[in-house]
Amino acid sequence: MAKTTFGAELRKAREGRGWNTLKLASEYYYGTPRSDNTIRRWEGGKCLPKEENIRRLAEIFELSYPDAMYWYGLGKKLPRLTIPSKRQIIDILDALIPAMQQHNYPAYVLDSRYNRICLINSAAVELFGGIKRVHELANYSVFQLLFLDDLGVTPLLGKGLAEIRKEQILRFKAVNMYWRHEEFYMEYPERLKSKDGLLEAEYKEFESLWNVVQPGSTTNYAMHSEITFGYNSPVRFRLIIDLILSLGNLFSISWYNPVDRKSEDAAKKVLGQFPSGECVKLWEIPSVNLSGIFD
Repeated sequence: MAKTTFGAELRKAREGRGWNTLKLASEYYYGTPRSDNTIRRWEGGKCLPKEENIRRLAEIFELSYPDAMYWYGLGKKLPRLTIPSKRQIIDILDALIPAMQQHNYPAYVLDSRYNRICLINSAAVELFGGIKRVHELANYSVFQLLFLDDLGVTPLLGKGLAEIRKEQILRFKAVNMYWRHEEFYMEYPERLKSKDGLLEAEYKEFESLWNVVQPGSTTNYAMHSEITFGYNSPVRFRLIIDLILSLGNLFSISWYNPVDRKSEDAAKKVLGQFPSGECVKLWEIPSVNLSGIFD
């Protein structure tokens, strides 16, 4: 997805209404015919509107709150994301470990950029194929992992990979709706080819899914959804995603829980009874590149 600008978004919204610049200028001034020079300057990138101008445009186009925040960001009126210090991040993630250790089913922490999974419990380690496999995959982004057909969890998925990939893209976009003007968001999917090294066919599939998937106008999209593991003996899990508020919503924790007693019994048969144990902190693996998480 090419980087966009405030002017490009304004033009797209105007043309979506079937308006020319004179019509928008008239709407802006509550029906009073006015010159469209200012509109043209905004759309052409000659200047950026003031905060009150963006507020008026959001009113005209009936933008949702996340979309209005998007426009404020493109107009340089929304602060840039500030990553907490490495020490703050580690202290807060460490505090989550006791709860994750006692969780018998997969639980993990993602950074908001989806660069990688930061912290995973023993159940998730087993699904990945063991601790050695986790170390091998520690530098993979979440989107790279989606294209690994030999990943330990892949044979257990009760949905087609395309559907799983689509759901992950939806979660990423929805969680980051307030920050769509940020570079880390705007660089997808190009980064998957240039930085994460997806093969051409994988890149094209991701690009097509990325362009199709659009979150709604609310962030309450599906933070509590269901996923099925296994084709022959399906196990239904409820996936719960919680944003870690103390880290400015820049990290999220995902928990898998069987939806009912029947599913819990099936999970023990299909997945085994995972013992509680130490969580794997990816930032403590020597080979892990921490760029993107702690900067």
